[in-house]
Amino acid sequence: MFRIACAITTVASLLIPSLAAAQSSKPSPDVRAFELTPTPPPVPALKYELLYDVVADRVPGNAAIIYIQTAILMGNESRDQALAALEAYEANDLEKFNALAEKVNRQAIFKNLDLAARREEANWEVPIREHGAESWLPHLEPMAHGLTNMLKTRALQQMENGKPEEAIATLRMGYEMSDKVGREPTLVSALVGLRINAQMNDVLARLMSRPNAPNLYWAMMQLPGGRGMFRNSVHVERRFLVPSVPNLDRAIKREELTPQQWRTLLDYMATLHASDPEPAKRIDPVKAATPENLKQARELYAKQRGGLKPEQVEKLDPVVVLGNLYVTQAEVESDEIFKLRNLPYPLLMKKGAEVAKRQADLKKQTPGSPFFPMLDLAKTMERFAIADRQRAALANVEAIRSYAAANGGKLPQRLDDITDTPAMQNPQTGEPFEYAVKDNVATLSDSRSATPLTYTIRIRP
Repeated sequence: MFRIACAITTVASLLIPSLAAAQSSKPSPDVRAFELTPTPPPVPALKYELLYDVVADRVPGNAAIIYIQTAILMGNESRDQALAALEAYEANDLEKFNALAEKVNRQAIFKNLDLAARREEANWEVPIREHGAESWLPHLEPMAHGLTNMLKTRALQQMENGKPEEAIATLRMGYEMSDKVGREPTLVSALVGLRINAQMNDVLARLMSRPNAPNLYWAMMQLPGGRGMFRNSVHVERRFLVPSVPNLDRAIKREELTPQQWRTLLDYMATLHASDPEPAKRIDPVKAATPENLKQARELYAKQRGGLKPEQVEKLDPVVVLGNLYVTQAEVESDEIFKLRNLPYPLLMKKGAEVAKRQADLKKQTPGSPFFPMLDLAKTMERFAIADRQRAALANVEAIRSYAAANGGKLPQRLDDITDTPAMQNPQTGEPFEYAVKDNVATLSDSRSATPLTYTIRIRP
């Protein structure tokens, strides 16, 4: 039902950005430059694949177990070496990068990752139904940083060594890991899945500019979008706190709770929101209520309980009627959020922003409610929209490369000119990408979104 920014207790301890941070930090603009060798898609079209084939490549079993075992096998040394290797690569210190990449290239690790990628299932068996917001997700951090960085390091070294097919095979393991992590029904897992995907995309984008790179347009078109990952995660987020908040389920059903039970419920929620761990510095849900809140709470309680008389309601402990008001408000506002989840990106982000504003106003009007802020669906969905936009933009770069191969190395003057490998629309806006050609340089862009994208494309003579 409700989603609180700090509800997942693993977030801070695992060094994965919390949901609050994910919502407040602004994604960086996506700016890339490509120099392409005109290359048509391969024949057969799916000669190169970025996911394993359902029939030919899959094997029975649970990938989660293999991933967890591999994370343990990785250890701290390989993890640190992979991070140092990537830092050296970004600094253009290829000698240091290669030395570290050789140490990272542990065959036992990559054999395990290949096996996990082929497994049909990915069941992490996190006790969400039993523990709710107190669930731990200790597997995410070593996968998001350690194993992902090892895969990225290996793929970059293979690319630098002029072995694009080997690099693609390594990237496929990374895309599979992203997909399997993203299947776990929590929003944090979905965001980690997006991070892994973005790291693989970064290598893929670099590979596309190599003279010997194959055209991966059709391979990229087979990758799943972020929408499915998002929908899977928010099914759990809607009622994530029910198993862990004392008596919350009973309160939602409007069962009678004692004043002490209401106090325990509200104090638990206040603890989740507290910026200061000291109990004395937390907002007291009763003391912070305004006289208008108390009046509204009593009227609502009387109405919901079959028209109790005012004098009967006034005798009740204020924590009872205020707690009922706060839970009722949260129930209504929660559904206002989650009813939007299947709308297209542009509509969802517009409507989500309206809901966020209304909730901010409601928080000011009921300062004692411990159920706000809730999930900011528009800001959270933006992460998934950006991921899908990047996938579409990279596919369009390959579409342009395909057009150039069929037209004597020329750039298309319009994206509509590309027919055999059709250019994709921008899923974030629901409109075509902006596109212009000047002085033999094409610019594919999205300047209408809050986080812009700019890809410049040259065709290698």
